[in-house]
Amino acid sequence: MPLFINGKSLQECLLEAEEFLKEAGIENAAREAQLLFCLGLGLDKAKLFTLSTKPLSQKERAKLEKLVKSRASKMPFAYLAKTKNFYGRDFYVSRHVLIPRPETEELCELVLRTQPVSHLADLGCGSGCLGLTLYLENFCQTVLLCDISRKAIEIACKNAARLLGERTSSVTFLHHDFTKPFPYLFHNFFDVVVSNPPYVIEEEWEEVSPDVRFFEPKLALLVKNPKRFFHDMFCQVGAILKIGGRLFLETSPNLISLQKSLLEKLGFCDVEVHQDYAYKNRFLSCRKAFP
Repeated sequence: MPLFINGKSLQECLLEAEEFLKEAGIENAAREAQLLFCLGLGLDKAKLFTLSTKPLSQKERAKLEKLVKSRASKMPFAYLAKTKNFYGRDFYVSRHVLIPRPETEELCELVLRTQPVSHLADLGCGSGCLGLTLYLENFCQTVLLCDISRKAIEIACKNAARLLGERTSSVTFLHHDFTKPFPYLFHNFFDVVVSNPPYVIEEEWEEVSPDVRFFEPKLALLVKNPKRFFHDMFCQVGAILKIGGRLFLETSPNLISLQKSLLEKLGFCDVEVHQDYAYKNRFLSCRKAFP
């Protein structure tokens, strides 16, 4: 059944959309409806209300109906808008990459509190938001963006081209499983490795909110055998870091103890746990020890 009947004004359709979203269980339905109408009609919020009595064309109604029904199905707004702001910059996103989150901005802040370096690697880069932001904030001179998903690498390329322009030559893109050995040219090369790897364990999967579980890439979220996965990952991190180089990791409070133990057993030093703004143990940092 069509949502918006011919002849209704923009304001009447907006109220109908709000009610539809509210019945679908979408929080802040009024704000969400306004955002969807601004997106669908290419208007800012002020213009949206200025044109409240304007009748909508059939084409406009069809576009808005598709957006509203998609959001009602719990599809995240960022995927509908195809963009998400991260650290003050807009990054292109699709369902092939995770939507950048505030916790990862906190990881970015943690890294930026340390001394700038020459070479940085972002493992599991997704949209490239972490590695590209650190480069744009002048933390590093070159950056490697690595992901197991070829689609994610394509999106990271797109963001690098848009945000860096001619400086894209400072970025290397690598389609690779970071739990497996890297090409030899990267061994003992990087000053810093950053990563926001999968850290939702199977026992937690059903508790993940529907907008994440049904729409965001499971490959970037779920880790099936955490002990083996992070052991293999940390071995490869050790191989590509320079002596004294640092790893910064975003993770789950439920995995911190396991990961800290693995890092120490593998010979990393200065292993530290850092809290996020919600006072949860969210980040790990460590150094590659001298032999």
